[in-house]
Amino acid sequence: MQPYIERQMTLTSGWNLISFPMEQPTMNGLLIRRASDLANQTSPVMLSKWNPQTQGYVNFIPGFHLPTDPENFMIGADDAVFIFMSAGSSYPVSGYISTALRSVNLQPGWNLVGYHSLAAGDVETDWAGQVSCGSLDDICHWDGTTFVHYIFPGTPMQLVPGRGYFVWSDTATTLTY
Repeated sequence: MQPYIERQMTLTSGWNLISFPMEQPTMNGLLIRRASDLANQTSPVMLSKWNPQTQGYVNFIPGFHLPTDPENFMIGADDAVFIFMSAGSSYPVSGYISTALRSVNLQPGWNLVGYHSLAAGDVETDWAGQVSCGSLDDICHWDGTTFVHYIFPGTPMQLVPGRGYFVWSDTATTLTY
C-alpha cells in the first residue's frame, strides 16, 4: 500500500515552477493529468512545460487553447511545470507517494524535472553524481524572482518535494532517485 499524503500548494503572483510531490495528484477531488485539469483548478494565465527533445516550451493558455488541443500537455509525477498566476493563492493537493525508485530519462541539454520523495532533504549531490555535466554543470530552480543555480560541486542544495528543477546533461542519461 502506498502512503497517502495531503499538502498545500502555494502559488505566488507571477511565474511558479512546480511539480506534484505525489502520484495521481488530485485538487478538490479532480485528478490532475493534463494542463487543462490544473488550469480548471487554479485559474492561471498560462501553463508551460519544457520539451527536452526540441529544447523549447509547450504553452497552454486557458480560454485560448481547448482541452482537445495538442498544447494540452500531460503532467506526470516526474514533470515540472511553469504556471503563471495573476494573483497568489493556496490549493489543497492529495495523492500517493511511491516508495519505488524514480527513473527519469534526460536528454542532452536542459531538462525540467519534478521532485517528489517520502522524505524531503535529498541533496543536490545525489543528482550531481548521476548527470553528465561537462562544462556547464548546473541544476537550478526558480524562486519566484530568479533562477537559483547550484553549480557542481558547489553549495549543496536541499531538494524540495513539489518544486521543479532545471537539470543540464551533456548526454542522454537516466536520473534515478
